[in-house]
Amino acid sequence: MNNSFFHLAIQSKLAFRDVNVIAQHIPLFIDRNMSVIIINRARVPEDGNFVTFSQYWTTRQTFRRRLGQKEDEYLVASDAELDMKVQVTKSLAANELNEFEMFLELAQAENAFGRFLKREGRADNTQAGKIMASVGRAQSYTAQQRLALRLPLARLYADLEVFTDRAVADCASSVDGTEMARQRYRGSLLWMGDVSRQLDPDIFKQLEQYRKVQAQVRRNKQRLDLCKLKAMQKIDLLVASRYETIALPAGG
Repeated sequence: MNNSFFHLAIQSKLAFRDVNVIAQHIPLFIDRNMSVIIINRARVPEDGNFVTFSQYWTTRQTFRRRLGQKEDEYLVASDAELDMKVQVTKSLAANELNEFEMFLELAQAENAFGRFLKREGRADNTQAGKIMASVGRAQSYTAQQRLALRLPLARLYADLEVFTDRAVADCASSVDGTEMARQRYRGSLLWMGDVSRQLDPDIFKQLEQYRKVQAQVRRNKQRLDLCKLKAMQKIDLLVASRYETIALPAGG
């Protein structure tokens, strides 16, 4: 099979809708035939647009990631802190409002259990019945005290909704931008590796192309570092803000 074609089998790995989205951005490179995506490097002009080449390698890196192909261990290690913080963000977005709902469910369960014990205790004239009735009254009282906290908790719930809509959404936007910058950087590394393997130092045109690609890698690395710094700062602020949002009402 022609070496100028880069074949990616995407059966059960990449949704067809994802392929369509990518194809809309760089239709020059992608032919769609059932479950196989073919990126044709031969169709890229040798003296082609630099931006077009950059898009090609970014897309190639996107396919590699979607297909679960192994990344360079040093690149993965360099992003370990970012990946850990991203997981924290996802956890906050998914679970931050569950506490209020669980609190109300607990109060309702305690109240129902208390009524059950009191009813059964009244029906039992033995000492065990008296104990059940006493425990039932205690359970009902606990549930009433817990439900008395509904109003302060409702205010906290409203604050958390604002927190979700604004802080988490803003942080997620920064994380998405960082992920895009990471794909561009890793794609440019693939590009530089491909150019270096074909490099003939005696051919000035190839050497000049390598220098351009190398400069693009540096620019992408600078953008990635800036995006990573901003994203991690926002994530740290997000975690601290959420803690303060919950801790201050409790402390008051």
